[in-house]
Amino acid sequence: MGENLTRTINDTEVINKNLTAERDKLTKDLNNLASHLSSLTNERNELKKLNSGLEASLKNLTEESQKLIQTIQNIQSDHKNVTGERDDLMRELNVFTSQLASMTKERNDLKKINSDIEAHSNTLREDKDELNRTLNDLASKHNSLTAERDLLRQTKSRIEDTSRTISQERDELKAKINTINKPGWELFEGSAYYVSYGKKTWEESRKYCQSKGADLMVINSSSKQVFGNKFQKYMWIGLTDQETDGIWKWVDGSQVNPTYWSSGEPNGQTQENCGNIKSFNLENSWNDEQCTHSLHWICELKLV
Repeated sequence: MGENLTRTINDTEVINKNLTAERDKLTKDLNNLASHLSSLTNERNELKKLNSGLEASLKNLTEESQKLIQTIQNIQSDHKNVTGERDDLMRELNVFTSQLASMTKERNDLKKINSDIEAHSNTLREDKDELNRTLNDLASKHNSLTAERDLLRQTKSRIEDTSRTISQERDELKAKINTINKPGWELFEGSAYYVSYGKKTWEESRKYCQSKGADLMVINSSSKQVFGNKFQKYMWIGLTDQETDGIWKWVDGSQVNPTYWSSGEPNGQTQENCGNIKSFNLENSWNDEQCTHSLHWICELKLV
């Protein structure tokens, strides 16, 4: 019986040694896997910034390792616990192996997603650059079209202004033609002249001329002086100093040059402020007269 007990003890010790060796191997494998898992955890953390879950797992592994150390110390007294611990370690090993495969797949998936995102970003950058070029082209075309439109508007405005001017000149010319075609008008050096049959004051005479688109005659050359004298009429011309006494001007605002005053004229001072042709048989035939006198008059209608 003592021999049987000895064999049993020996067998138990052998079993315990085998279990201890197997446990140590599993522990070593577990430690290796834990190290590998830690590396993968760091890599995953860089991709997802989710290290908190793995830190908790690492803490659990540390606690379990401490439990394994305690279990090793007690394994001689209870080999059933060692067997149970071995089974637990196998299950944990399977779990970590599964986690390792899952994390590896997740890492590869994240790498692929990152690669796809970079490719899409490059495509978007190219699209953006193309859109910017298109936008710049459109902006340039818009500016060109705007400038062309503004130029056309200016051209249109000038044409309209020219058309209005031509229409106005045409109407004025028609009116002048209608006027000079009436009896009493005579052409001379680019103007038409009308010598009245009746008599009016200087102001009334001028208003009559203006109603025909004309004005009292301006004599600014010797030929026009000769032309005015030939009618041999005592008549108003467009000469006055009503604006400033003593400073004679023509009705168009021009200065009196040359002058054809009769001898001693003008002599009326402040009472005689309007000019006329009086001594028509002489070259110097001008005379100053009170503007309220009624005389014949001569109108000048400029045709050009």
